[in-house]
Amino acid sequence: LRESIITQALITLIVVGVWAYLVATGQTPPQDLTQVMMIVIGFYFGSKVGFRQGEKSMQALVKKRSTDQEGE
Repeated sequence: LRESIITQALITLIVVGVWAYLVATGQTPPQDLTQVMMIVIGFYFGSKVGFRQGEKSMQALVKKRSTDQEGE
């Protein structure tokens, strides 16, 4: 999982970095690169939100099971 997160971050940084370089140097980024950048950013941040929600769900499940066991 950790390698996946590192890979996602590197790909995101590379794509955004190339896009930002083109903009900073006064060049117009190709439309395809802009679309890829939006997809990569959406996927990167979307996976972060999904991971955090899954983490909260897991914490709630563990808490529920621990309270169920205490009640027995």
